[in-house]
Amino acid sequence: MRLDRRNFFRLAAGWLAAPNIVPRLEAKDDLLTVPIRREAVESTSIASIGFHAELRILEIEFRSGALYRYFAVPLSIFEGMQKAESKGRYFSQKIRGQFEFHRLSDVKP
Repeated sequence: MRLDRRNFFRLAAGWLAAPNIVPRLEAKDDLLTVPIRREAVESTSIASIGFHAELRILEIEFRSGALYRYFAVPLSIFEGMQKAESKGRYFSQKIRGQFEFHRLSDVKP
């Protein structure tokens, strides 16, 4: 799902209502540009993952070069992915289709 204006405001309303989120970002671009440090993982399909705990944003870089941000992700999902024996299977079962997302980059040529 694309993070268009309507989806952004729907997500933002949920974030603003959540008591554990301290920073308040002003615009959609802030959610897409806030720095998130990723760490390489052992996986045939996923190159690296990172998590911004305060904003609950999960960033996943795939081996294809595609980079995605998933929004309103619980810390437990990120921790589960870190511990999963198969990162790709965990992604398919617990993340894909479960969270709003935005693609940050295209596939490498």
